Amino acid sequence: VIGVSGAPLPAGDASFGPFVCEGEAEQQVIAAALNARPEVLAEAKEVTSRQQSLDAARTAYLPTIDATLSASANAASLDRFAPVASASINLTWGIFDGFSTMYDVRAAESSVTAERAAKEDVENQLRADVARALSDVTAAQALVAALDSAVDNARSLQQLAQGRYDVGSGSIIELDDAELAFVNASAQRVQANAQLSIARAALLHAEGADA
Repeated sequence: VIGVSGAPLPAGDASFGPFVCEGEAEQQVIAAALNARPEVLAEAKEVTSRQQSLDAARTAYLPTIDATLSASANAASLDRFAPVASASINLTWGIFDGFSTMYDVRAAESSVTAERAAKEDVENQLRADVARALSDVTAAQALVAALDSAVDNARSLQQLAQGRYDVGSGSIIELDDAELAFVNASAQRVQANAQLSIARAALLHAEGADA
């Protein structure tokens, strides 16, 4: 559309559509993110690895088990043999290892504690990212909706001014002002849609759907 003043009037704009997670509660999105974000999965894997190391260190407190089993046959007479079997189990504890086991266990426990804290920090940051992303999407959606109404209103006023000008009851200044208001409202809506697309991309990342 070309106005009387020669300025092109925007015909419309495009933006990415809404994601499924936009309709979900914040806790649902967080739960999905905890199962999808690679940094969270990496921290969980590291916690498991360090816990396994701690379990291995604690086994040094346990006794060593040594089991033996033997069988033989003794001649009870010239034509008969009697089977003989024996078994033994030995438990061996280390009396003193210079506190090496204790130090190893304590170091492993500290490692697990530190990694769990790191995992919690990552999860808390994820929750903050999701909350902020959802808030930004909601705000951007509200702005787009408001500007949709503003564009519709500006279009109606522009059409009214055009009609008045066509029948000679309106001035070129009135028409130019109406067209400028429509162009400005349309441009603001384009910018708002761009902001909404950016907010949606941030939400997609926060949820871990782009991983």
